[in-house]
Amino acid sequence: MRANSIRIINYLFTLVVLIAYFVVTGWDNLFAVIFSFLYTMSPLVINAIVALFAKTRASQIVLLCTSIAYAAWACLLFVDVYSSTDGQAGFTLLLTAIAAAPVLLIAWVACLIIEIIRRKKGHGVEG
Repeated sequence: MRANSIRIINYLFTLVVLIAYFVVTGWDNLFAVIFSFLYTMSPLVINAIVALFAKTRASQIVLLCTSIAYAAWACLLFVDVYSSTDGQAGFTLLLTAIAAAPVLLIAWVACLIIEIIRRKKGHGVEG
């Protein structure tokens, strides 16, 4: 599979997750939805932006796995928060991106290292 195909799969996956996010949270209070979007789904958007610049297949695979892992973790967190009876459980959603940041940063740095190594070895863009 070529790097562009993996990139397209990553974008489609991100789009499906974002649409599901807006469907689940509802459109009742658009300000609250957009506010919580910045704290919960922004890593997926950043991941898509990084995928735009990643040219190698290995980098795209790392980014796709990162998107899938973050979406699964965020989904489990949403289910836990919405099923909780604790009044402060919603505050957890504000910390979603911050809690995932160390793992996401490792994945993004790994993509950068893969890009540098592949380009120095002369494998080109699809290598």
